[in-house]
Amino acid sequence: NSLNGVASGWGHRDGFKDGWKAALKGRRYNPENNHDFRDADNGYKRRFGSKYLYKASYREGYVRGYEVGYRSVAGGETYGSIRY
Repeated sequence: NSLNGVASGWGHRDGFKDGWKAALKGRRYNPENNHDFRDADNGYKRRFGSKYLYKASYREGYVRGYEVGYRSVAGGETYGSIRY
């Protein structure tokens, strides 16, 4: 539904930004260690209904966005400090 798309979109945007910054600073790949991921409510409006469902969709988008952002700088597939 549209709620999932909105939440996932916000999450993807925020995750990309955080992943990109982490890779630039030479930090290890760790999307869960960010306040945006933990809070997972950026872009939420009360009219959207369930905050719990919003947060779940936001986090899914966040992890995907973080991976894309991190890889855009680090290249390859990176998990932790091990590069494959």
